Amino acid sequence: DYRGAIAIQCHDNPDADALASGWGLFRYLESKGRPPLLFYGGRNRISKPNLVKMVDAFGIPVEHRPAMERFDGLLVNVDCQHGAGNVQRVEAELSAVVDHHVQEKPLPERCVFQPGVGSCSVLVWRLLADAGFPLAKDLQTALLYGLYTDTNGYAESRHPLDRDMRDALTDIDEDVFASLRLSNMSEEGVRLVGRALETLAVDRQARCATLDVEGCDPNVLGYISDLVLEVDGVDSVAVSSWQGDGGCKFSVRSAVREVPAPQLAQFIAEGMGSAGGHESKAGGWISGEKFRALQPGARMQDYMARRMRAFRETWRIVDCSRPETLPDVKGFESFRKLKLVRGAVFGEDLCPLPSKLRVRTLEGDLEMASAGAVVLFGVAGEVYAMGRERFEQTYDLLDGPYSRPEGPIKGYQPNVLDMGAGRLFSLEDLAGLAHACVSRDESLIRARRLGEGEHVLVFSRWDPRRPFAGGPGDWLACYGEGDFAVIGRDIFGRSYSKA
Repeated sequence: DYRGAIAIQCHDNPDADALASGWGLFRYLESKGRPPLLFYGGRNRISKPNLVKMVDAFGIPVEHRPAMERFDGLLVNVDCQHGAGNVQRVEAELSAVVDHHVQEKPLPERCVFQPGVGSCSVLVWRLLADAGFPLAKDLQTALLYGLYTDTNGYAESRHPLDRDMRDALTDIDEDVFASLRLSNMSEEGVRLVGRALETLAVDRQARCATLDVEGCDPNVLGYISDLVLEVDGVDSVAVSSWQGDGGCKFSVRSAVREVPAPQLAQFIAEGMGSAGGHESKAGGWISGEKFRALQPGARMQDYMARRMRAFRETWRIVDCSRPETLPDVKGFESFRKLKLVRGAVFGEDLCPLPSKLRVRTLEGDLEMASAGAVVLFGVAGEVYAMGRERFEQTYDLLDGPYSRPEGPIKGYQPNVLDMGAGRLFSLEDLAGLAHACVSRDESLIRARRLGEGEHVLVFSRWDPRRPFAGGPGDWLACYGEGDFAVIGRDIFGRSYSKA
């Protein structure tokens, strides 16, 4: 509804994600007859080979305004926050923010802020999709490249919205994308890798390695991490790199299941940034301002090494396939699952013919055969999946349909894909097919609340690849002999009572 002038500001030394995000908003406003100013500040002009090529290939009308101090209108900061250390301060009548980094400054009323997603391009894609704005091939390519570069070639992509965008953006210019992808490493980048390897420090006892490299592209960080992971006696690697924006990007690799890269990266960034990724590859970002406040005088590489050692020392592994790792349940208390109405969607109702389902939630993707699969709505309307046999052991069906709690699910709206037919079922679709059910009276568990400083990784029977992480306040639950899981504190309190 705003009718005044509009400017879109990328952070100083803009990367591909900032350029793609700003251009996406520019294209939308231009289509409404409101072409804004798209600019960035700071001393340095765009000079990296892939970014120069990106601006030229797409004709992105971004301007360098190093002397700009005020804008009379609405100023939209993309991939950054107004007043943060990585963006030239420009005063404005009104301000807005679209960003995916950890919060550094008070946010304006007009903001789209979601630190969990892999790139700002994902947030802009979601905004454009919700507005029904058609994405041309060049814009699809730019947005996808923004995600690609900010997540080290998707290896450190950590949010289901990232995967949703990758699934949706299929009409891209493959030649341009490949050209940009192959322009990431300059001659100086190769020399930078050599300098980084000279900082290698290996902790033989913890079987981990750390390196520090001057400001470089996330893809170079990932390349260095992959290279060092091949060193004998090293199971996990962390490479840190201070950026020109005042923050520190880092990349994590792990070759062992007991040190999942996403949990290790989140442990490193705890309280100072955001992180995530896949089982063996992850990455993140740490606020320079918060690091200096919480770790005064510390070197980032030394801090990384301490956290990697601490992870192995403080995180307990519970592997349901290895009896020697299972905890003694003598100190656990007995709890009964409350008879609350839940919803159950059977795989056969989603796929009349045998197929494979992909259940996508905030916790990740789970693929399972449609025959024998059950998608469940929990007490808060959250979605998860289990096998038909376990469902029938635990729940009784009720007459009548299921009524899902009102309102969106916090963080992400889950969905289910019929991978054979390519049909995507939204939350509303699933709720319309759900049968009401309740837990059986005899559904008892034993559980223990995790104490201060206590962390656990549980590898369950039904998903031995991906661990369930629990921290202080969460509950370590035992459903039966050798069958353990983690239940979040909020869900546990709404689902169980003492037996």
